[in-house]
Amino acid sequence: MGLQPEKQQTILKAAFAEFAEHGYKNASTNRIVEAAGIGKGMLFYYFNSKQELFEFLADYGMTFISEHYLPQLSGDGGAGFIETLQKASRIKMEAYLKYPHLFNFFSALMSESNIKHLPDQLRRRVEDLQSLGTRRLVSNVDMSMFREDIPPEAAMQYAQWLIDGYLKKITDTFSGTNYAQDAVLAMWDDYDVFLEHVKAMLYVKKKG
Repeated sequence: MGLQPEKQQTILKAAFAEFAEHGYKNASTNRIVEAAGIGKGMLFYYFNSKQELFEFLADYGMTFISEHYLPQLSGDGGAGFIETLQKASRIKMEAYLKYPHLFNFFSALMSESNIKHLPDQLRRRVEDLQSLGTRRLVSNVDMSMFREDIPPEAAMQYAQWLIDGYLKKITDTFSGTNYAQDAVLAMWDDYDVFLEHVKAMLYVKKKG
């Protein structure tokens, strides 16, 4: 896009938000140009169609996540799975608070009604990106912390479901708002308490 960086980001933010909120089928280029404060001719000077814009957003977003988010994810040798998710979720939440439009777009993209509009090559990249993130998380993780009466794979899934649900509540709370530093710190304090409860359910109880 041959635009000033600030104007480019304004357009991308409006487009990410539109597709995230309305999905591919109901996304409106009229709403995008209105939110971005540009003429429709400018949008279609750079993108021939809504489909082309959608594919550009997916490619742009995956490149951004690959370069700026995934490199921060890695399993700490000897750390438990829940501790690893705790680290990853903090990284993700800090990135979300900085780029909510992008992460909301990818959350919506994963629904079948949206991802089916991507060509096979881009769809495979999305799947590969997910797999890479998972592999980074579980590398060198200590599975012996889980209770012996729950299979490790099941325990990991339960922990993931619980934490994803809690993080969804957080993102819903902060979506579309200005975040006071005190509110963010309080959020993390509550999150740490929540994780202690998850550990109490899924980890071996410490003796003494």
